[in-house]
Amino acid sequence: MVSYFDKNSFSSLDDDDDYGFATNNMLRFKSKISDLWRTNSWIFYRFRNKYFHQAARIESSEEEYESSGFEDAIDTTNVTRVGGNFGLDWKNYFDNRTSFYLENLQSIAKQNKISNNFSYNQNEKFQYIPSINYNYTKLEKKSISDSNSNQIKLIIHDLKTSYDFGNIQLETGYITKFLK
Repeated sequence: MVSYFDKNSFSSLDDDDDYGFATNNMLRFKSKISDLWRTNSWIFYRFRNKYFHQAARIESSEEEYESSGFEDAIDTTNVTRVGGNFGLDWKNYFDNRTSFYLENLQSIAKQNKISNNFSYNQNEKFQYIPSINYNYTKLEKKSISDSNSNQIKLIIHDLKTSYDFGNIQLETGYITKFLK
């Protein structure tokens, strides 16, 4: 994508920063191992230079929140993000997804995230076992622009269960967040 944004359109002042560009590339792999097993994986590369001004929101609200410690840096530097996801499904019973990304805000900050999600779906064969969804996330942010180089580490454990039996539905959950 290419953008053209002239902050001062009635003068030639700062005309060298009017054009910006961004790219988002993804490669997806799907395979069926057997009648029961499937994989679904992808890798991606994103780049946005500091002069790119988007007409509509590109990042999801989650990505904006994860970059929230570096709001001032995002519009003044090039941003590169590379990551991927690997998923393994067993019919309609369970799936496991592992995803990661590394983000570099040039010489200002770096952050990375890894998360694993395991889901088991309640089904008619094992109707007495509830649905389970467990998510583990580790997010690290490191500012490298100043001499103090502050670092944030966030670890999240999120467990949710639900049980359906006839007209009865029971849901419960637990979440912990550790900030270092």
